[in-house]
Amino acid sequence: MLVWGWLAVLFGWLFVLGSAVGSFLNVCVYRLPRGRNLFWPSSRCGSCFTPIRARDNLPLLAYWRLGGRCRTCGARFSVRYFLVELIVGFVFAGLYFVEVGANVHGFDVWIFGGFSYLESGRFPPDSWAFFVGHIILASALVVAIGCLLDGEKVPRGLVVFGAVCGLAWSLMYPWPTPSPVHRIPTQTRWAMAENCPRPGFVPWPVWERVEQGSFEMGLLSAAAGILLPAGLVRLADRRRRLGSAAGILTMTGGFLGWQPLAVALALTTLMTLGMSTRRRVTGELFAFLLALYLIVLWLGWAWLGPLAWPVLSDGLYLGVFVAVLTPALAVVGRLSGKGLGS
Repeated sequence: MLVWGWLAVLFGWLFVLGSAVGSFLNVCVYRLPRGRNLFWPSSRCGSCFTPIRARDNLPLLAYWRLGGRCRTCGARFSVRYFLVELIVGFVFAGLYFVEVGANVHGFDVWIFGGFSYLESGRFPPDSWAFFVGHIILASALVVAIGCLLDGEKVPRGLVVFGAVCGLAWSLMYPWPTPSPVHRIPTQTRWAMAENCPRPGFVPWPVWERVEQGSFEMGLLSAAAGILLPAGLVRLADRRRRLGSAAGILTMTGGFLGWQPLAVALALTTLMTLGMSTRRRVTGELFAFLLALYLIVLWLGWAWLGPLAWPVLSDGLYLGVFVAVLTPALAVVGRLSGKGLGS
């Protein structure tokens, strides 16, 4: 009974914390594309510009307490503010549940799952560093998706912030940290690979073998993730209509590595080309689909990564992959009308 109470307190606290962060992300979605300061002036009504009192700015509760309207002028607030706070609250609690508690990535150091530690009142080793890094990644994606849905391009400041955080995170925990025992995974495709990938903060290292867990490993893995996929998009898209997609790749590459981004880019390109036969495609749509694919690959890489390993680990296959993907991206860029990614 005490265990369930402790877990309820932990996940309840994560939900409340996420809702508070979601309130700030709402500010980012509105102000960043417009080049406004995130911290000044304080939150205020968009109609009468009256500052919102602290008691009327409580995440989730304030919206329903005020009936979704300004206390001063009665102007209606968009329900999106409430929904973002609610979604981010669930993201905080859900990410901790699946990544740390259920050990969805299969870290050796948490081989029996994080719940085996939590049930005894302990936190899994390095779990908070890992969780904070991925919460930053998730928050950046929430802001990017929110800007896209508002018809805005992904802000440059958000891209730079994500890239810097991803680089720092990769340097702090280079592959294959935090696994103290470098065991060969049980998956047949991985075990048979010459340069066998092992679970770590950055799923797979950069192409060449570097000293495991070294500063160079973290730097090269992060730099490859930040520069290579986004650079391929910018090379192929001469009209610069996929700029938001390149921005999303740049801000996520340091956290995920270049391999998941390459697969997400290929899947998004294929889907967009298929959709172009029935509807008009835009840079906005391409970037939105890319963000969704990145989330799927981020959480499912332990299962999906081995399927892509034969292509991504072989120089000839990888060359063919890039040779096909580049002109396909160029076609998507030409088909995309001026929109969010322009």
